[in-house]
Amino acid sequence: MKRNIALLFFSISFFQLFSQTDSSWIHGGFTGLNFNQVSLSNWAQGSENSVSLSFAGNAFEHYKKGTTTWDNDLQLGYGLLKSNGNPVRKNEDKIVFDSKYGQLAKGKFCYSGLVNFMSQFSKGYDY
Repeated sequence: MKRNIALLFFSISFFQLFSQTDSSWIHGGFTGLNFNQVSLSNWAQGSENSVSLSFAGNAFEHYKKGTTTWDNDLQLGYGLLKSNGNPVRKNEDKIVFDSKYGQLAKGKFCYSGLVNFMSQFSKGYDY
């Protein structure tokens, strides 16, 4: 029995990191666009042919001056998947924002507060 497996992976990524020597802020980010394809023939293990497209993005802004720190992070992700006989489905969907403020108390101890926001771009469905 002949088994053929073909996988295709394509990725485009961009990364930026900015830093100014005279500023207390450091900021940057990352974005990526991924395309994946799986093609199987004579395969009896239960896998399916599929095609997917996904986007990922991260951004950050960090502040540190004296005894004060403030970190902000944003994560974005959205992906779609098409497999044999099934409609197009989302396989990733996230929006996450974190903001943390900290103040040095004494020695290595720090008081801090964290705000976290999580959501989605579109509705979630029960397939």
